[in-house]
Amino acid sequence: MPGSWMRRGAGAERAAARWLERRGARLLARNARRGRGELDLVALWDGVVVFVEVKQRQELAEGLAAVHADKRRRIEQAASLWLAEHPELAASPCRFDVIVITCGRWGRVRVTHLPDAWRMGE
Repeated sequence: MPGSWMRRGAGAERAAARWLERRGARLLARNARRGRGELDLVALWDGVVVFVEVKQRQELAEGLAAVHADKRRRIEQAASLWLAEHPELAASPCRFDVIVITCGRWGRVRVTHLPDAWRMGE
């Protein structure tokens, strides 16, 4: 059912956003579409603009595999366009993070955060 996947994805993004905010990040954007890419979350965290790709999967490895080279390129392009729209942040350091949401035993949600998951152009 496509609807249930969309709700599940939105729930994962909400969980990731709450996780970031609890650790001091300030959310700047959610689901920001730019060009062919989409930025799930954009946050300012300790002076760094963080572009966060959120994946919800059964296993951590599945979530990581879903952030393949083509996906990373689309995110990088979207991030460049987003920064061009926000010149006050264009000189700030940036990084690309991945958050994978998995559901463990008894429905317990696990958030795995991979800061600086890749560098621009990798």
